[in-house]
Amino acid sequence: MLKPQALAPAGVLGARPPGAPVPQLTRRETEMLARAAAGHSNRRIADDVFVSEDTVKTHLRRVNAKLGATNRAHAVAIAFRRGILR
Repeated sequence: MLKPQALAPAGVLGARPPGAPVPQLTRRETEMLARAAAGHSNRRIADDVFVSEDTVKTHLRRVNAKLGATNRAHAVAIAFRRGILR
């Protein structure tokens, strides 16, 4: 069994270096992430908020970068753990 401390350096837990500021998601990024967390596809999110699918992908890429996530599910898990999503 791996300890959480062993996973953090690899970014598996969305770890940031000590003292690094917590990145703030924009309202729109949070909205896209919440819809992704609800299981919506990029196409459905785009249709629901009247933007292109590429715009949704851009927002979610920025979310991943800000949270240190490797994919959509990882970003959602980090967001729930940090209280960004409830």
